[in-house]
Amino acid sequence: MLDSVLLGRTGILLTRSVAPFTLSDIIETYQRIADGTLPGATMSSPTIHDGRAAILEKPAPGEFGLFVMRRKLLQRGHKAGPLAILAPGLANFGRSRLYGILSHVGKIRDEDMTYVTEELGEALDWMEKQLAPDGPSASQIAEAIATVPLVEDRVESLPIRRAGRDSAQ
Repeated sequence: MLDSVLLGRTGILLTRSVAPFTLSDIIETYQRIADGTLPGATMSSPTIHDGRAAILEKPAPGEFGLFVMRRKLLQRGHKAGPLAILAPGLANFGRSRLYGILSHVGKIRDEDMTYVTEELGEALDWMEKQLAPDGPSASQIAEAIATVPLVEDRVESLPIRRAGRDSAQ
């Protein structure tokens, strides 16, 4: 599952993974955006994905290819905005990089518009550089993230595997 929220005036979409977390959860989130049921979010919204609470389950063979095709259909010709992914551990880091490469090959998002790291501070610094000069700073993005209740505070009935609490670095 993905928990998704627009970070107020920053225009940045924050997604947080909740176990179990699959490629279908990502498609479901983009479907909500395409349908207009995620208020304020667009297919081009800059996005920070926090994958520290639950890592992406290992996709079945060929699942990434199907995912890219479905994702491209939802994009409807629009270029996706920058994406920073917090990906703990080598396997999750690798899957996240593969996602970035396949998004580039599928003409969804340029590869240099996907940044994968284990550190929130690095993700925020990178995102700040991708936004317009008058856009939010890394510290303003961190402040906006800090105002969002943690997933378990908003979705109490779901089992959650956590690596640690969010913190602005």
